[in-house]
Amino acid sequence: MQIFLSLIAALFIGIAVIGLIRRPVTPYSRLWAAVQFLAAGILVAISSRHLENVAVLKPPPVDRKSVTASFNSISVEGSQRQLVFQYTLQNTTVRPFRIDAAPCSMVSFRFIQTKQGRLVPQPNPALRLLEKNSGAYAKFTGLERLTTTSPVLSLDRCPLELQPKQMYQVAIAIPYAYPADATQSPSENDLKKYVRAFMPQIDGFGIADLDRNYEIGFPRGW
Repeated sequence: MQIFLSLIAALFIGIAVIGLIRRPVTPYSRLWAAVQFLAAGILVAISSRHLENVAVLKPPPVDRKSVTASFNSISVEGSQRQLVFQYTLQNTTVRPFRIDAAPCSMVSFRFIQTKQGRLVPQPNPALRLLEKNSGAYAKFTGLERLTTTSPVLSLDRCPLELQPKQMYQVAIAIPYAYPADATQSPSENDLKKYVRAFMPQIDGFGIADLDRNYEIGFPRGW
């Protein structure tokens, strides 16, 4: 629309200039030229206002590059053998970057995408019902849910401030345990096989700060 208005404004200006050049200058011709210049100015103002409104309505792009995460390892920790995923954060910018407590406490699972580009849905209601029976859930899925651990995922060693180019080790503990009847001292390879087998839809983790408009993706490394 703004292009169309700009063309019309340019047309008005062109007609006014040609009229002043080719015709005798009279009070009427001056008035007509002034009207055309005024109309052109109004159209330019409308076009500029439209551009401003579009700029205001269009949200800024989400920052996914300032801080990156790379996968390190999986481990089991504590007497409950809780699954913990270790990552390295890096500030890729030349300025300090702070990660506040709110996004740290709201880590989310990321799910593998289908061929149609849609996210795989959350576990079905049957699995949610099974979770209330820890024995049945563990038998069906191979995952033992920890009843004493908060279901909310969080980023360990946070909040934090990363200096320019700084790297920092963090961990994400999920509310599931490596089965007690499995290998007592699982290797890194054992844990990766286990997660691939019993968490096939999980493609990593993510945090987001809506106020500061950034996201950090924690990629799958197993």
